Amino acid sequence: MSPTELTLAHEAVPALQWPAMTMGFKLSSPQLAAGLSVRQQVRFTFSQQGEDYVITAIEKVQP
Repeated sequence: MSPTELTLAHEAVPALQWPAMTMGFKLSSPQLAAGLSVRQQVRFTFSQQGEDYVITAIEKVQP
């Protein structure tokens, strides 16, 4: 985790023909990562911006 990027393990994304994997996503705003911890389960929304995949919204998921 950094101020500008999160590494997330995510489920498959059929619309992009992605299998489940772990990858880095840029953050549209560093504030999106505020309060998150390592191995925190989250739900997130992302979009493609140029060659990057950017998280535009993220929320904690209660176990």
